Amino acid sequence: MRFLTLLILFGIIVLETGCQKSMLSVQSVTGTVTYQGNPVDEAVITFVARSTDKHGAAAITTSKGTYAMVTPGVKTSGVEIGDYDVFITKSISVDKAGNPIPKGTGMETVIEGSAQATEYPAEKSLIPIKYNNPDKPLLNVTVKKGKNIFDFNLED
Repeated sequence: MRFLTLLILFGIIVLETGCQKSMLSVQSVTGTVTYQGNPVDEAVITFVARSTDKHGAAAITTSKGTYAMVTPGVKTSGVEIGDYDVFITKSISVDKAGNPIPKGTGMETVIEGSAQATEYPAEKSLIPIKYNNPDKPLLNVTVKKGKNIFDFNLED
């Protein structure tokens, strides 16, 4: 489900940004995401441009919580100079009882009593959903020329 979420996210960014991105000038944007002082692995970070003439970017954190932003369609990692709202999400798939579904078991779970019917598992956020609210962005950054490092220390 996380892969599907990221795929949809990149699709939206690509649609939003148009086709002539390979010639964009992007700046290095890296950093670390922590929640309650601990690194957050496999979090999805999205930069949404505040200006309609800029392009969005996204990344997934490593096991150490580090990330490097990528603008889809651009050959080098980075983000255009400008102002961005930042959204961070980290979720896991859970069954009907709210128990985590182990990775590698597939995206679908067979509904009890029916070998043919399937359903998608629910998602449970592992960090406060306030960091992924498009109606009220809590985080924002300004990307400048050169190397940009943005660390996000998330709390409840």
